[in-house]
Amino acid sequence: MIGHHGDVIDKGLDEAVQLKEKLIEFGIPETDILIETKSRNTNENAKYTTELLQQSYPHFNSFILVTSARHMRRAKASFENYGLKVTPFSTDQYTAENRFYTWDEFIIPSADTFNEWFGLLKEIVGYAWHSIAY
Repeated sequence: MIGHHGDVIDKGLDEAVQLKEKLIEFGIPETDILIETKSRNTNENAKYTTELLQQSYPHFNSFILVTSARHMRRAKASFENYGLKVTPFSTDQYTAENRFYTWDEFIIPSADTFNEWFGLLKEIVGYAWHSIAY
């Protein structure tokens, strides 16, 4: 379940509806898909999703939380803040068991590294805000 969008200004991008359409294309029955379409951020998504899951599945006491590894800490904290017990399942992890570097990687900066810093800083700021606001 993902929410509506995370933009300050609504650009007409409804992520939950788009994902539902993709899941149906992949062969998942529409009756097996619940979506939450009101949220604009992680905290609202946790709030509305918790309400929806408690209403639809009151006999379940825990759920699997699937999100990016970088986003997991904040997402898990948000869902637990609303009393939903979640088991994290991270996607797109950026590390591996063994890392190998060649000598040039210590001298020549990688453009990819600068790009990844944006996502990392976004999560750091988001987690700090979550800690203060909730």
